[in-house]
Amino acid sequence: MDNMKTINYFFTLLVLGFVLLAMEPQYLICRQMPDSTRLIPVSILYTANNNGYLENCECPGNPLGGLDRRVKLMQQLQMNSSTICLLLDGGDFLSSVGFPEKDDFVLEAYGNMRYDVLALGDQEFANGYSYVVGNLLKRSLPLVSASIEIKGVPNTAIKKYVIKDIQGIRFGITSVISDEPFELMPKDKIQDLKIADVRSCLNNVLKELRQKSDIVILLSHLGYSKDSKCAKESDAPDIIIGAHSQTLLQEPEHQGSSILVHSGKNGEHLGQLDILVDKTTKRIVKYSGQPIPILKDMEIDTAMKSLINRYKTFASTGYKDHTLVAGMNDSPDKTGEYIVKKGDTLWRIAIKIMGDPFQWKQLFEMNKDLIKNAQLIYPDQKIRIRKNSGQNNI
Repeated sequence: MDNMKTINYFFTLLVLGFVLLAMEPQYLICRQMPDSTRLIPVSILYTANNNGYLENCECPGNPLGGLDRRVKLMQQLQMNSSTICLLLDGGDFLSSVGFPEKDDFVLEAYGNMRYDVLALGDQEFANGYSYVVGNLLKRSLPLVSASIEIKGVPNTAIKKYVIKDIQGIRFGITSVISDEPFELMPKDKIQDLKIADVRSCLNNVLKELRQKSDIVILLSHLGYSKDSKCAKESDAPDIIIGAHSQTLLQEPEHQGSSILVHSGKNGEHLGQLDILVDKTTKRIVKYSGQPIPILKDMEIDTAMKSLINRYKTFASTGYKDHTLVAGMNDSPDKTGEYIVKKGDTLWRIAIKIMGDPFQWKQLFEMNKDLIKNAQLIYPDQKIRIRKNSGQNNI
């Protein structure tokens, strides 16, 4: 009888083991889980290496990808979840070889997807300096890079980091890239770029973020092998979302003191990382996640599909009918005032209104009674504007 009990006991353990293996992996970081009332759930949706792709090619051998499906999947995950989501991209959202006709539509698409942070990869500079200043920076995109400086562009145009507060937990998000990804790019494309030393740059920004935030997220454009080394450093970020190497990790890796994820290539997957944060210690205590393949039979977002169809029509005209390219100019009210939008800086407003980013100083002078600090303007704030003679009169 005792033997039968022993056999039943071990059989039960065996079945339980198979059940646990079949479940989605969930990883504990702490030795003992805190009380559930102390836990704050946060879902991080991440992408990288879009490589200028807009649509799924509908090919039998490649059924993945498409921004129309990605947007819909993002919406569904956010609607069906009781947790707050962060939307992050690790860079290389534009084409790899310079394709401004298509990249205009990619920028429009990314502007509509409402990412919290977009890291700058090397491919964002493949169209050259004039495209970066006249197109990329003209969009009100949440661009972040701690290691890139662009000649003549004020530091306010590209932030070193952003801090997002979620139920009292401060998430500090930054991005870095080294000069290595730029080595094969034509020199004339990057002659106005300055890439800081990654090690010293990362040390400085992580030190600053440790003082200002609780959870540090690095959008790394260094590639998987360097991300792995970074995770094992003593001052490693809590989460590393990797890009550049096109690596696809089927589940998060806990390396050193970091959680490391990569979402693959060509926008074929949407990564999801779910974390639980102890609101007392403000540390991650548990995490789980996976890259979700974006399949061609998934639902589509009709607005994004319309954008993709507009690009296809533009391509069919030999890229000549520029009326199909979305309006790059946000027309101001005809009152001589401009209402500041989220993501605006004086630099970006000067491009929109005056056609010259370096006129931001003139904007500042015109509004000194309204703007005390040129680096601090706020959404819905009204400022005076004046168009140049080449623009329509107000």
